[in-house]
Amino acid sequence: MKPFTFGIDRAMKEFHYKKNEVVMVGDQLMTDIRAAHRAGIRSILVKPLVQHDSIKTQINRARERRVMKQITEKYGPITYKKGI
Repeated sequence: MKPFTFGIDRAMKEFHYKKNEVVMVGDQLMTDIRAAHRAGIRSILVKPLVQHDSIKTQINRARERRVMKQITEKYGPITYKKGI
């Protein structure tokens, strides 16, 4: 149900976590990272593991490319790092 926060909110309540104790890890800016932002939790954007996305994900990736271009223009390129 991303980018809605139902699942995130339910998991935090069920496991008794506070927002500052949770981080969302995802490879999609328009779903994973957006859901984290809406829920008020931190997020980590990672590179996608698969080479080919489903049709639904391909639509999100097209929107994501436009948003990433704006982010890059404003803040500079995103650099992915190995490890934490």
